[in-house]
Amino acid sequence: MLKLLLAVTLVPAVIGVTKAFLEGLSLVSGPAGPAFAWGIVGYLILHILFYEPAKVYEAGTKISEKASGFLFPLFKMAGYCVPLFNFLSFLLYLLVSLKWKERDFFGYFSFLAAFTFMMHIVFTVNSLKKKDPGVL
Repeated sequence: MLKLLLAVTLVPAVIGVTKAFLEGLSLVSGPAGPAFAWGIVGYLILHILFYEPAKVYEAGTKISEKASGFLFPLFKMAGYCVPLFNFLSFLLYLLVSLKWKERDFFGYFSFLAAFTFMMHIVFTVNSLKKKDPGVL
């Protein structure tokens, strides 16, 4: 009963945050905004219609957990909290933009960042739904 009450009270907040995100995305100039939106849509189409890259997500989760081993109490949750492939896409953008300064790759990497972040969100939600409900 408490979960239902909490879910119902959070619906307006989720709608507000989603609306603000979409309005902010529409304000982005150039190809980055549409590329980001297409990255989200592209991942959802891949996941729903063709292939679920579960092995890729699991590998990223394990790497995040091992990399955060020095944070003992948090290392079990690091795989869910740190979107490794999203971080790697930003790092790759930095390296590419330093190498080829005259070219504009921001739209492509916006697509890649949205694609990898959506993968992280979808699989994190799925794996948290399957776990035993607890305090977290």
